[in-house]
Amino acid sequence: MNLHRCVNVILVGDHDDPKEIVANLTCKMPNQHFKPYLKQHLPKRLHYANNRRIEDVHLLMDRKWHVAMWTIFLGFGPSFNFKTQVPVFENIELYNVMCDVTHLPFGRPAVLFQTSYAQLCHSDYCSGYSHVLNMPLWSEFTLTAQVEVPAVSSSECVRADPRLDLTHTCNSYSQEPDVTHAFLYPPDFSVAAEARYEASLITNTVPMYPAFKSKYCTANRNVLRRYSLKNNGINVIMGPIFDHDHDGVRDTEEKIKEHALGSVFIPTHFYSIISSCENLNETLDECDGDLRVTCFILPHRADNSESCNSWEDESRWVEDLLKLHTARVRDVELLTGLDFYRSTVLPYTRVLTLKTHMRTFEDDVNRCYEPLDVDSTSCRCDSQCVETHSCCFDYKDICLLPTESWECTTLRCGERRLSDSKCHCSDDCMSAGDCCTNYNSICQERCGTSAPFMQSVFPSKTFPNHYSIATGLYAESHGLVDNNMYDPVFNASFSLSSSEKNNPRWYQGQPIWNTAMYQGLKAGTFFWPGSDVAINGSFPDIYMSYDGPDFFTIYLEEPDSSGHDYGPVSGGETSCERKEALQDFIGDVNHLYVNEGPFGRIRAKNTLHTLDAAGLVANMSCKRPEQQITPYLKHHLPKRFHYANNRRIEDVSVLVNPRWLFERYPGSLTFCSGGNHGYDNDVYSMQASFLSLGPKFHFQTEVEPFSNIELYNLMCDVLEITPFHNNGTHGSMNHLLRTPVYNPSHPTEQSSPEQCPSGSDINARLNLSDAEDLNHTSEDQFDALTLGNVVPVYPQFKRLWQYFQEVLLIKYASQYNGINVVTGPVYDYNFDGHFDSPEQIHEFVAGSPIPVPTHYFAVLTSCQNDTQTVSECSGELQTVSFLLPHRSDNMESCADGQPESQWAEPLLWMHQSRVRDVEWITGLDFFQDSKRPVAELLRLKTRPTAAIHPKA
Repeated sequence: MNLHRCVNVILVGDHDDPKEIVANLTCKMPNQHFKPYLKQHLPKRLHYANNRRIEDVHLLMDRKWHVAMWTIFLGFGPSFNFKTQVPVFENIELYNVMCDVTHLPFGRPAVLFQTSYAQLCHSDYCSGYSHVLNMPLWSEFTLTAQVEVPAVSSSECVRADPRLDLTHTCNSYSQEPDVTHAFLYPPDFSVAAEARYEASLITNTVPMYPAFKSKYCTANRNVLRRYSLKNNGINVIMGPIFDHDHDGVRDTEEKIKEHALGSVFIPTHFYSIISSCENLNETLDECDGDLRVTCFILPHRADNSESCNSWEDESRWVEDLLKLHTARVRDVELLTGLDFYRSTVLPYTRVLTLKTHMRTFEDDVNRCYEPLDVDSTSCRCDSQCVETHSCCFDYKDICLLPTESWECTTLRCGERRLSDSKCHCSDDCMSAGDCCTNYNSICQERCGTSAPFMQSVFPSKTFPNHYSIATGLYAESHGLVDNNMYDPVFNASFSLSSSEKNNPRWYQGQPIWNTAMYQGLKAGTFFWPGSDVAINGSFPDIYMSYDGPDFFTIYLEEPDSSGHDYGPVSGGETSCERKEALQDFIGDVNHLYVNEGPFGRIRAKNTLHTLDAAGLVANMSCKRPEQQITPYLKHHLPKRFHYANNRRIEDVSVLVNPRWLFERYPGSLTFCSGGNHGYDNDVYSMQASFLSLGPKFHFQTEVEPFSNIELYNLMCDVLEITPFHNNGTHGSMNHLLRTPVYNPSHPTEQSSPEQCPSGSDINARLNLSDAEDLNHTSEDQFDALTLGNVVPVYPQFKRLWQYFQEVLLIKYASQYNGINVVTGPVYDYNFDGHFDSPEQIHEFVAGSPIPVPTHYFAVLTSCQNDTQTVSECSGELQTVSFLLPHRSDNMESCADGQPESQWAEPLLWMHQSRVRDVEWITGLDFFQDSKRPVAELLRLKTRPTAAIHPKA
């Protein structure tokens, strides 16, 4: 058998169920450094499921064992800002930036798909109730830092909503033993009795698995409280997601109905978008600057097996789980069909940046010799970390090197002062007069526009990412899902050493050189993946030197070659002693093909046999206390991965913890030292660099990180050509250009809120309507909750959702000085990352009136200035979004018997997404009522998850 060395190796079997493989790989060892996943269970931020070439089983290595997965971005030229640093972005955004460079021609979320829904506003929250799904598409509320949450949860009873003529009642949930209801807006967040009653309406409920609810909801409540305290209030948007086909786009209503559990439509995920003011001195209401946004997409599972841990405090593992499932707001948008941040005062381009920003949690700079936190699950930078083998990967370079060296490195620039340093590279060293001799050349040398890093697409491999830059597409969309892959329709394998590499059938999308040529420009490229293939029958132009090309690309083997040989920072990062073997989890692997390395995919060796993917994942999940892999069905992967909607993506994916590797059987992976990439693309070491220089770019400017899919549009703008269809968000990179050529605008809303058929006041003290016979005593107000705020959820998922509402939103509101929250269901049964049509949803929930969401989304918005609240924010906004898989178990977190505080938040952050992803998958468009420029809003929506971190 040919096994790919130190890359993804695929296991192929005659009959094994991928679910069984994943179950056998999950939580098997005390020190397991990877997690196995079915590809549909991979974090949505990876966008790595919707392709047939992606195997069913994948392994993600522990982040503590990651090597460098980020890349560099530099922009220079007349169209770019000068000496400007921008926030982190994903590399898929580069396509649109390139097109822009070539000059090619906060309110309720907007619903960008045809449906019937009502906007219901109450004392403390607003929601968009879907008549089709019998649950809210979103719930939005602001949590101030001063809010006091009762220690005892309110009643679980649900009351009818007199404003709507609903046939959906609590009985709809009680008829299904495997699902219960949860409140999208936590009633406990309301102080007044009337407000708590309003949150008890049926229109505030979603369907949820009991295990998900019992573990998640309470812990989430505490997490939100902490966020609110730390951020001076937060805005929270939450809701369900339906992505049953795992394509990363909202399922149609027809498809959602096909997957109904009886009469209940079960979300596959739940999302949360938490926003606060960047200036912590401002509340959201006062915020006149930028926003800070955190987004999660949590898989709705019937168990909590994803988190293999033993934390007694539920909020700890819930927060860790949230971190794992971080996403961009844009991811939530894609998965819900919603559009967020329409009423913010930020420019639309800034909103796009927030939406496409991916918040990550690997920010280890300035943590040197921090106090030891014995409860911390992340890597450490204290003086004992060497003895415990828990140091962050850059500990030596950031914490030890300054005491031994007289020079600055790029990692040291902006460091916190250390008393034992020979010289300093901190921002104040010039005024202190103690800079290292090369400080100016290393830390101050800025010409064009750069970003701290540029987020790679998942998997963080060479061919997928270079082709993402050229097309602006995720790997699942352009078809190059790995350096090595198998296409079941072609019945052929692709590798860098095979002749198939030159076959155009593997290359989907339109690379930038073709875009340029089709619009009359001359294009040249040099050693760029795909450039030597006749894609769509075309090669790049070749011209004489006197008539040089208008567009040119070049690929250099460094630093990739040295990174593989020696590691990204301090020598070898992976080790042959840090490997997890599939055979140790399931036994016989002769019938399986395994893609080995830092990210695993598994398929049956005999293509005529069907792999039991779910059984394989179950057999790999939660098998050991320190398991280093997490198995996923591909449609359960975090939506931020964008890794499901391709037949080349196997059904079972295995996420491997950083610095660990996954192999078929012990010893099968022999090349296992040095550095490697392919891990979770939120990991700092997986990011790329960006530099730009030229007359169109700002001079000496640093911008926020962005995703590499945005480069395609940027390159088109620089070339003054019109971008071809891509996954980037055109206009989100305008802030890099001196004179942007593309002026984005809000999409046209397709569905407007309807008027409530009944005019009853839900706070009425007397029954003035013939429509309902409601109780009006103060006691009875707490005995019923309204159906208009209800969505169908699996009982296990409800644990997660309740913890998110009752703990995490309070935490985030506190951290961010209040947050605006929009939540709702997602229907993505075909897991293409876009909202399903009513016909598609009906296909999956045939015979049931209740469509079960595939996911639930949450978009949380706050002011970057955390001294201002969201409503006051005068500066930039920030968001965090989540697309939570709606699953009937919580196996992804290994949560059985564990309190939500130990697994729920990591799961939430694992399924973080961009706001743009939420818009895609829901059909909604957020922030349409915002007065901010559209380009600013696009920047907000496309902010990559790798650049969004939870507050400590």
